[in-house]
Amino acid sequence: MPSFHPDLVTGVATYALELLRKAPDLDVLYVPIGQGSGICGCILVRDLLGLATEIVGVQSTAAPSYALSFAAGTVVKTNSSHTLADGLATRVPDADALAIILKGASRIVQVSDDEVAAAIRAYWTDTHNLAEGAGAAPLAAALQDKQRSAQASRPDPERRQYRFRSVQPMGRCCKPFPGRQQGAGGMMMAVTKEWLQILPSSSARPDDPVFRELSLLLRTSAITGYPLSRV
Repeated sequence: MPSFHPDLVTGVATYALELLRKAPDLDVLYVPIGQGSGICGCILVRDLLGLATEIVGVQSTAAPSYALSFAAGTVVKTNSSHTLADGLATRVPDADALAIILKGASRIVQVSDDEVAAAIRAYWTDTHNLAEGAGAAPLAAALQDKQRSAQASRPDPERRQYRFRSVQPMGRCCKPFPGRQQGAGGMMMAVTKEWLQILPSSSARPDDPVFRELSLLLRTSAITGYPLSRV
């Protein structure tokens, strides 16, 4: 099976269905991009549920093939992908995955290895969870956005406060730390036992109508060879 395949998208899309069913009012969802299965699953589920959640891809500055491709609107290969976040180490984007990302993601944020390392330390210090590089990358991206927003404007109590959460591999998710809101641009994020406990209660089953529709969509693409973005 290739690194990007409809069956892989179907599998990882289940965590997106569980998360967005439980928290349909999310403003922003940060998703790490390796070969694209995770973010494509999130986009397809978001669209099937008719939600307005902004989906932001996350790549490493040392492996920015999808970020470059997103900016160019076509596949752009890189010569290397040496990054601490090895789950993001992609040199050659998949054309079908890129088509879905171009259609459904708002943007792609690039994070450095230093930012990823800082996010790993934050998870360990604040939550005692040891995240891999790709799992910590969404937090790094959210913190980068928060810092940029804080620099661009002064804290304003009337300004909209985004509730940032991020998806990690295997469906683990992050929730804002209570009481850690500072100025404009959102809150800190942390894996919490509360979220890890409630997600299984809303797990996607084969007889779930949205999951059936998603599975049909992906299998139709696999059988016909027609791009997922156009099915």
